Amino acid sequence: AVVSTQSTGDGLISLGSAHMVDEVDTTPWMGRLRELFLDVQHTNLKLVCICFSHQLINMVYGGSVGAGDAGFVFGADDIQIDLPAVRGHHQLGSLFQKYAPSGNFRLLESHRDEVKTIAKGGVLIGSSKRCRNEMVMVRNNILSLQSHPDLTPVLMMERIWPALVNKGAVNEEKRDFYEGEMSNLDTLPCLELLKAFLKH
Repeated sequence: AVVSTQSTGDGLISLGSAHMVDEVDTTPWMGRLRELFLDVQHTNLKLVCICFSHQLINMVYGGSVGAGDAGFVFGADDIQIDLPAVRGHHQLGSLFQKYAPSGNFRLLESHRDEVKTIAKGGVLIGSSKRCRNEMVMVRNNILSLQSHPDLTPVLMMERIWPALVNKGAVNEEKRDFYEGEMSNLDTLPCLELLKAFLKH
């Protein structure tokens, strides 16, 4: 096992990747990550999955992933939190009440694929106009997000934007538009919520 019931620490965070989740059977490190994701459900460890990892964790637990209906999504989106759904969770209800009292998180986005159907037994807790399955409670100790609270606008434009332009995923002429979208973000309260989830 990658992790076990004897593993210690507050929790784990699994981030994004330039790879696609359909490469899991041919990419050794993805196979090991899949094993870790399956092991975590049998522990008291918390797990937060972001972007690529959000897609993989939902697929591992019986969901599906495919190309998003909106095409390549870049910029920022408003994620509407399903407050009745989170109130039903023993921990998330109080955390969202504290860190997202308006029921909305505006967060950075950069993805082509998306979760088409969420993990079996999972609970959808957040959606946006360009991606329905934005935030999922996969298990009581596993929370996943399609968005990027781990990034900043500067990192997005300096590191990710040039690669996407080279791939033809985005249009260089729309740079100002995308940069303008990346304002009034809720990155900090979202990070505080994730930190509290991991430590609770």
